[in-house]
Amino acid sequence: RRHEMDAEQWRRIRRYASERDVTTTCLLLDALGDVLAPHGAGTVMLTVSRRPTDQAGVVGDFTATMPVAIGGRAGGLTALQAGLAEALEATLLPGGVHGNSTIRMLRAAGREANFPVAVSCSLGPTRTDASQLLDIFGRTEYAISQTPQVLVDVQLFEVAGRFRTNIDADESIVSPEWLDELHAAWIARLAQLAGIPSDRSFGADAARVRADVEAVFSELLGGVRIESRQSWFEQGASSVTLVSAQRLLRQRGYELDVIDLFAHPTPAGTVAHLLGRKPETT
Repeated sequence: RRHEMDAEQWRRIRRYASERDVTTTCLLLDALGDVLAPHGAGTVMLTVSRRPTDQAGVVGDFTATMPVAIGGRAGGLTALQAGLAEALEATLLPGGVHGNSTIRMLRAAGREANFPVAVSCSLGPTRTDASQLLDIFGRTEYAISQTPQVLVDVQLFEVAGRFRTNIDADESIVSPEWLDELHAAWIARLAQLAGIPSDRSFGADAARVRADVEAVFSELLGGVRIESRQSWFEQGASSVTLVSAQRLLRQRGYELDVIDLFAHPTPAGTVAHLLGRKPETT
């Protein structure tokens, strides 16, 4: 699930952080904490880079991970910023402890060590989307952290002055509906930070979008129960069905082209696509 903010929206978010004297990374982690809080995921595994500045031309893995509490922290942004600085120092300095080592130590002590959400954050001027580093072989459609037990990987990038989010997950374990709602809530939270009027935060109502999509296709397919992980064609749709569905969804106020249904051919994919689109005014 992907979302992109234009340069002006991204500038507003950076200004929001600057006005509160925190880094943009801190602000985004705090916003993600707000989104994850209702799901009980208050601590994430953050991926950071510790590549020496004199080794810019060396190919290799210079990353480390560290657990960061981002939900429900007393003291708000200021406390989160201080906590991040402390964790970075403990992780990146010589002799620092890698997040995976932290997991092993906690388990060895008989303590719970479940961090199902990982976050990769790469903010700074670049024209390369770090999630597409293997694009010489084709477009990367799925990538997830190698940290143990990670089920959801949230990737935050600045590319050519625009802000991009990728949310990848193991959908054999994680519900696509839950991912749709997480993605929608994230889009809505970013919109708040960027000062986007509420009528452009269409992603906030994932349940309604999913219900509309399923109702349209169920009607066209003779009342069948819609399976979120199967393609429209596996459930009996044809090209003509998609044309009819596009027309009916437009009547319900959705901005959608037939090609979008071919590009996002599962119910979960169609819903995720619509969550990032502004509804048409009728």
